[in-house]
Amino acid sequence: MKKISKCQQSKANAKRGFTLLEILVAISLSLLIIGSLYGIYVTSYKSYRRNINKADLNQNVRIVLERLTRDLRQTNEITTTLPASEIKFQDGHDTTKIRYINYFRDVNNNLHSKTSYYTFPSDPFTWVPWNAVDGDGHPPLEQTESDVIKAEKITNLFFESNNIITIDITASNSENQVSAQTEVMGRNIQ
Repeated sequence: MKKISKCQQSKANAKRGFTLLEILVAISLSLLIIGSLYGIYVTSYKSYRRNINKADLNQNVRIVLERLTRDLRQTNEITTTLPASEIKFQDGHDTTKIRYINYFRDVNNNLHSKTSYYTFPSDPFTWVPWNAVDGDGHPPLEQTESDVIKAEKITNLFFESNNIITIDITASNSENQVSAQTEVMGRNIQ
């Protein structure tokens, strides 16, 4: 028999490669690491989306409250009997025309700002107060000037008043809910 030297034996082992067991262990460890990294990524992404959605709701509520408080501070008259889930008041920003703003929520949870004015059929170019009557005792007709969606996902809107108008608003989606409340005092209400 021929003797094989240690050098020749190590060269023979080097050519042999990996065993099936070594390959399976390497693949298993690689899959475990990739699976763990994917799990971390999915969790992080879901958290990121949840935070983005909540920030969107916060922004909707903030914008609505800012617009409502600005408009209510300037109004001369609130035509809605409070408490109510919508509010209508005279626009105090443009005093050259008698215009009314109505904030209300539709069935799709969109918050609308509808601007309107009132006229008599006998004189459609003269804008009159909402509670005016013509010579025959008939009330004026409401004409819509614009109806704009100001915010989405508004699930609750409520107004009440004891000399100061309190606004409660809630915005929500499938994952988050944001509520806010503020009080407004109309500067020009008589």
